[in-house]
Amino acid sequence: MNLRDKVAIVTGASQGIGASTAAQLAKLGATVPVNFIADEHADEADAVVKAIQDEGGQAFRVRADLRDEEQVRQRLWSVLSLPAAFAVGAVLNA
Repeated sequence: MNLRDKVAIVTGASQGIGASTAAQLAKLGATVPVNFIADEHADEADAVVKAIQDEGGQAFRVRADLRDEEQVRQRLWSVLSLPAAFAVGAVLNA
């Protein structure tokens, strides 16, 4: 599967299953916004982004609480401005 020119939003991507999912999607070519909910997970999100980038993938971090409509509107929907945003997918990891 080739996900080049696609964006894959993975919620809870700073740790555990979310981090593994983000890494796998990046290996398939997707640009991955690494979503995390709270500041205490910022370092973990940075580590996931770095690991993806070290493997040649594209990733960046996005702090957004999906329970907060305004945060979703301001932060996650900003992903739609990316060049690959015509093909956005989401993995909701609770």
